[in-house]
Amino acid sequence: RSMQIPEGTYIEFLEISCAIHSPDHLNIIIRDGKRPRFEIPQKDPYPHSSNQQYLTLQESNFELITQLDPFDIIVKRRTTQEIIFKLTDRFIFTDLYIEFTFQTPTNEIYGLGSRISTLQFKPGTYSLFMIDRAGAVDTGQPGYNGQGHHPMYLMKEKSGKYHTFLLRNVNFQELIIRDEPKITWKVTGGVLVFNF
Repeated sequence: RSMQIPEGTYIEFLEISCAIHSPDHLNIIIRDGKRPRFEIPQKDPYPHSSNQQYLTLQESNFELITQLDPFDIIVKRRTTQEIIFKLTDRFIFTDLYIEFTFQTPTNEIYGLGSRISTLQFKPGTYSLFMIDRAGAVDTGQPGYNGQGHHPMYLMKEKSGKYHTFLLRNVNFQELIIRDEPKITWKVTGGVLVFNF
């Protein structure tokens, strides 16, 4: 479905940073390069990593490949060379709306909060916003919600290894899990903090 983005709402300069807190923890942050936006503080009482060591990309179990034109971020598992995250289609970053689509290794995705449904997600649209609608079971149809805001999933890779992905953002979010191994993630603001 096509969406019209008003002129002048795109963030014209994005800042991308990366931190490796341990060999198994890759952190990528995408934020407005000119103006501060709300992001969850990295201090108590907010959940955060207390491990503040920083390693180099060579010490990481992940490989990170970035490209500016066209904009792309690729994350690979170093041991298997399997791509576990790759931006595809379009990347939209405006003042009140962010949308990105990424390729995943498989469709075996689990997590994303407490839901009354099968353990493995089926293709569909899933909301991460609590409306406490009694009896409303999230079946992948728009308009339903889970029982918590947990933008984190566990995914099985082709190699049989697993990885987790956390989008550290508290804004309303919607995910479209597709038949092919691809996810579209929509967020109503803030910054993108990817944790692998």
